[in-house]
Amino acid sequence: MEVPKYFEDLPAFRVKGRCLHELSDIVMLVLVGFIADCEDFEEVEDFGNDKKAYLQQFLKLPNGIPSHDTMNRVFRHLDAGALEACLREWGKEILAELDYKHLMVDGKELRALVHQEQNMV
Repeated sequence: MEVPKYFEDLPAFRVKGRCLHELSDIVMLVLVGFIADCEDFEEVEDFGNDKKAYLQQFLKLPNGIPSHDTMNRVFRHLDAGALEACLREWGKEILAELDYKHLMVDGKELRALVHQEQNMV
């Protein structure tokens, strides 16, 4: 699943030729950052710089990690309805992929494992 493709259809509100970063990269970086427990754009920028090598596996990042000011500016002007529509489409694909993949957890077996660990201590 190529995740950034879902954000490529967001309305372009930025001036062409003056943007150093892909809109889909910025949205994806912020989304991943907040999932990773970042609380603001400064933390997302730090997270991006720390994980840049990993993020480049699925983001273009032609000019590196965008600054927290860039992320803030983009999200202030982003169409919230369009972002929601993109996230819904992505969610539908995730659910479709997980449709027949279930994780079975047997409570008795889980309790036995916990009991075993407690006895080892």
